[in-house]
Amino acid sequence: MAILALVLIPVYIDFTFRRLSHTGLLCLCIVASYYCLQLLVQRKAVLNYLLLGLIVGVGLLSKYNYVFFLLSFTLVAIWDKELRSVVLNLKILLTISLAFLLVAPHAYWLLGPNEFKSFLESSVQEKIGVEEVATGFSVMPLLIYLKGILSLCFPVLVLFLAGYALKFIKFNKQKLHWFSKIFFTQLLVLGLFFFIFQSQKRETKWLLPMFLPFIILLLESIELKKGRKLVSVGFYLFYAVIFIQIIRTPVEKLMHISSSVHFGFDPIAYKLKENYNIYQWVLPNVTYAGNVRSLYPEKTIHSADDYSLPVSDVKLKKVISVSINTSKEKNRMVVDSIIGFGKEKENLYFFID
Repeated sequence: MAILALVLIPVYIDFTFRRLSHTGLLCLCIVASYYCLQLLVQRKAVLNYLLLGLIVGVGLLSKYNYVFFLLSFTLVAIWDKELRSVVLNLKILLTISLAFLLVAPHAYWLLGPNEFKSFLESSVQEKIGVEEVATGFSVMPLLIYLKGILSLCFPVLVLFLAGYALKFIKFNKQKLHWFSKIFFTQLLVLGLFFFIFQSQKRETKWLLPMFLPFIILLLESIELKKGRKLVSVGFYLFYAVIFIQIIRTPVEKLMHISSSVHFGFDPIAYKLKENYNIYQWVLPNVTYAGNVRSLYPEKTIHSADDYSLPVSDVKLKKVISVSINTSKEKNRMVVDSIIGFGKEKENLYFFID
């Protein structure tokens, strides 16, 4: 039932069917982390501790958001007997050692002498909208956070409340176990993050990996009448949603519904190839750089938001840079442009450094 219910989470469907990315990998790592913790609660075997170390390492490398899970887990382990027994076992050193070995090269790259940490801080501040914060603290970030939670689970809540009203669903009183404790702690930790840093922006995809596993908690708290029949209906709904996702892109194009997946990066790649092939190409971000690179895999392409760009070993003699919606920059001359590119109708300007 938990798997069937995933089709009711819009952002999950979008990011697993159309935008396979590190967000999907983080979802897998967090779900696997909870599964591994349950294994350790039942049996504290060396293999289970090593498995947790592998998952923690990959989780941290997939996306830094994984830290929120680790923080919530650590807080609950302080006062929950079952998790505390997992953490206080000497075998936890195997978990820490393996995770450290996996993460250490990346940590050195981030925190080492090249000071990429400052680029990361700037990126985080931009993403959460720190520059938009007014003087003093406001409760608005908490409202933004709660709105994100509602957006994440709105279809699920509507369906379950409708089922309760129609008496198909009955809610059960649940025992407070370690999994539910982490759920409430995760809610609190993320809420405090939004409030303390006064985050003015939020993406539902940021919250998805943190709360995806707790759909099991929701299903555990209900009792279904005619459960087998509902499961059968759920299977049909599950496959229907998958089918709709498969035909969604061509149908959107046929009905002239604008979507970013309909716009290729061929115009940018063609212009660069035809007119500026001898130059070093610098695209505005990794999305642009990656898509242009897929069209010309033999070409070395840089991204303006690549942390390693300032210390690249490549000697940049003749550089053509592409900027989004910025037609004037100091000491640089616009030599070309593409107006109204993509779904967002962005204006792209080509500069020679």
